[in-house]
Amino acid sequence: QSAPVFFPPRRIGKKLQMFGTGRVSRTIFISEGSIMNIKQMGIDSKIRILMMIALSSSMLQSPYSMAAKDGELDSTSTGQVGVSLRTGHLVKISGLSDIDLPWDASAAADGTLTDVSGAIDYCVYTNKYEGNSYKYSMSVSSANAGDEKSGEFKLKSNQGNNSDLIGYNVYATGTLGVSQAIPFSAAHAAWGQGYNPSGSSANFGGDNKEAIINCKGAKNARMWVVANTSDVIGATPDSYEDTLTLMVSAD
Repeated sequence: QSAPVFFPPRRIGKKLQMFGTGRVSRTIFISEGSIMNIKQMGIDSKIRILMMIALSSSMLQSPYSMAAKDGELDSTSTGQVGVSLRTGHLVKISGLSDIDLPWDASAAADGTLTDVSGAIDYCVYTNKYEGNSYKYSMSVSSANAGDEKSGEFKLKSNQGNNSDLIGYNVYATGTLGVSQAIPFSAAHAAWGQGYNPSGSSANFGGDNKEAIINCKGAKNARMWVVANTSDVIGATPDSYEDTLTLMVSAD
C-alpha cells in the first residue's frame, strides 16, 4: 500500500476540479509534481490523495495552523506555538421509562373502549443554538417494524403465541416543564399509520440547562403511545410488546 503523499501548498501549478453534492465544484491548486503522482497511482490511491488535498486546503484557513515557528540560535531563542480547539454539538436523552398501556376489560366488553394510550416525560439536552433557540432532531424506530416490513408500529405477541398485530402511533413534543394535562393532539410530531414511518426524524426545541443533562428538575419532552382500539378489541388474549428506539441528534 502506498505511503501518504502530501503536497506543498506553496507550489502553485495546475488546478484540479473536485465535485461534491449537487455538482458544486471546488478548485484546489496543486503542484505539477503532484499531478504526476496522481496519474501514476490507481483509482483508490487517487481518492485518498484527493481527500488529503481537500483536508490540507481547509486546514490552511485556520489562523493558527501556520503559527508554529522555531527560534534562532542566539543567547535567547523565541518560538511560537499556535493553540486551537474546535468544539462540536452535544445532545443527550435521559429520564426514559417503559410504557405500560392500560387494559380495560369491562369497557372492551361493552364497546365503550375509546382510548388505549400511555405517556412518559423525559429530558433532551442540546447545545445546538440556531434561530434564537436550542434545537435537536429525534427519530423513532420500532423493532417490530423491520420484522413486519411495514414501516409501521405494531405490538405483537412477546411469546409468538399468535400472529395478531396491534397497531399504534407515537406522538412527541419538546416543551420545558411539560404538563400531564397536555393531550397528544398537541404534539409537535407523530409516527405511525398516516404519519412519519418508523426510523424517520422530526425537529424539536430543546434546552441547554445543566439540570437537563442528568434530567433533574422539570423535564422538557413528552411522548405518547396510542394503540388502535379496534386492533386491541379484536386481538387474541395475550401479552403484546414492541421496543422503540429514540435517537436524538444535534447535527
